[in-house]
Amino acid sequence: MIYIAVIVGLCFLPTIIAVTRKKRSSGAIFICNLIVGGLYLFVMGFIGIIGWIILIIWSLLSESEF
Repeated sequence: MIYIAVIVGLCFLPTIIAVTRKKRSSGAIFICNLIVGGLYLFVMGFIGIIGWIILIIWSLLSESEF
């Protein structure tokens, strides 16, 4: 049971980071995270891992002031 919680936590790490940093785009990161998670679960490939890395980078970027 703990193993599943750790895996889900790692899968949604970009969303967790975005929410804790109070990013305006946290909703978009969550939706993309669901899509990338689905790709990773069903395709089990390179696309899911690359998408997850891109989401981590997006959640860690600072928001520019316009």
